[in-house]
Amino acid sequence: MGIMARLIPGPALEERYAARTMVRIDATVRADSGTDGHVTLLDISTDGFRMRGGRDCPIGTRFCLELPSLARLSAMIVWREGELHGCRFDTPLSMMQIREITGGHDWQMAN
Repeated sequence: MGIMARLIPGPALEERYAARTMVRIDATVRADSGTDGHVTLLDISTDGFRMRGGRDCPIGTRFCLELPSLARLSAMIVWREGELHGCRFDTPLSMMQIREITGGHDWQMAN
């Protein structure tokens, strides 16, 4: 006997499968507490990004991401696994901002 299930699209499901671009961008994070850290962005989408490095911050930590090509971007850690952190932007980025960050690279799905 199988288990029947139905997936209902919602924000979490849609964000999980947002088109992402794989990148290697050095950046600085400034936590609301005032501490700084250096990280490497591994992928980015209009909704968020995955980064490596920085301090071991708990889920829910709010911070500003400072990129060489843009002003500060507010974000929050939504998952972590070891030194990897998944983050969501407070305000989604525009396609123009993504192009600036990625240097116009084509979109691709990141695993």
